[in-house]
Amino acid sequence: KLLPEILRDFIHKVLVGFAEYWMGLLRKPFSCEGCGNDKDFMTIWKSVQKTASEIEFKVDDKELPMGEADGTGVGIKGIAKRGKELKVFVQYKRGGGVRVAGLDIGNYNGTMARRQVK
Repeated sequence: KLLPEILRDFIHKVLVGFAEYWMGLLRKPFSCEGCGNDKDFMTIWKSVQKTASEIEFKVDDKELPMGEADGTGVGIKGIAKRGKELKVFVQYKRGGGVRVAGLDIGNYNGTMARRQVK
């Protein structure tokens, strides 16, 4: 029972070691299939940050004038656990469903209450 776990951990460490080595090279031994880039790769986090900075959240006057706001209860990276959380506001759509109309980072208040907004 122990041998498969030891083998799994060993393989994981070898793969992570190779990945760290390859990503540290100026020119990678692989390239992007789409553009051929073999030098600099945007991590997922960098891509999310870039895309997020281009998104504008606001209430859409063409949709219903009501929605719900709630905190996620998910800790924010770099902030002490239960110190801050992501707050989300969704607006009800006329045809059904919801759309994200607001995001903010705020204090975690320890309640699970969902608030309806009209």
